[in-house]
Amino acid sequence: MGNQTTHWRRRQFNAPGDQAVWRCRPCQPRPQACPPICRECWSRATIFNAAAEAAILRLWDEGGLLFDYRQTAPAWNAPHLLGHDFGKESDLKISDSEEEASVLLLSDLGRLVNIVEFVKAAAKDSSIATADQISKLGHDTGSIMALVHSPETEQRIQADPEVYKSLSASVSKSIVWQFAVAPIKDRIKDYPNSEKLFGDFHPGSILLADPSAGVKLTPILVDWEFGRANGRGVNGDIAQFLSSMRCEITDAKDDATLHELLLLYVKSFCSAYRDAA
Repeated sequence: MGNQTTHWRRRQFNAPGDQAVWRCRPCQPRPQACPPICRECWSRATIFNAAAEAAILRLWDEGGLLFDYRQTAPAWNAPHLLGHDFGKESDLKISDSEEEASVLLLSDLGRLVNIVEFVKAAAKDSSIATADQISKLGHDTGSIMALVHSPETEQRIQADPEVYKSLSASVSKSIVWQFAVAPIKDRIKDYPNSEKLFGDFHPGSILLADPSAGVKLTPILVDWEFGRANGRGVNGDIAQFLSSMRCEITDAKDDATLHELLLLYVKSFCSAYRDAA
């Protein structure tokens, strides 16, 4: 079976006594303030997201509904799903606890760096990747994301009503809003220009092999737990990714080589996404 990595998510709730029976507003409206997050909400969201990630990885993997369609885009890798289960920790042999947990067993893809780290390494050492190779990498990942977001992908998922139903729901959406988004205003209100400070910067969904361990230019897509069949595509994933890359480009203004390579990657990414979408 080779190297493998186990990810398990446990229901965590650090609150004393009677708080254990409280509910968050997504579960049950209450007049009093909620604790940081109740155990029912946390359990449901994490188990649901693990199930979504498992379902999506099955779709793209060999034998899945999307495997043949995947071959129409440039080559890319994703973790192989080796196993997925949920239930009590004691039943899953994690611990003696009766808490519910969700377990994902994924293949180990070795030492990886995100796309920005890879471009930074190439800016310092041109033997890692040339400007043309960085441009091609941008083109390839843009084409891949266009395929992920395409109407054809959703149509193929609809061929399996159960999978489509599970990927069309969003148990965690209201929880993320209440506990991650809504509190931000209060937390940053004392900072100057606070309305400009917040962003969700995450180029880490596109990974490559660590150049120090050997250069491989096939991108790896990870973190599918928030994937949905009715996701927002351009207004969600792409906007978030490009906002992150814009920050990296701005930060690299004093490094001409890095600045040019990041800009080249993003231009190629956007052109390929536009042409394929």
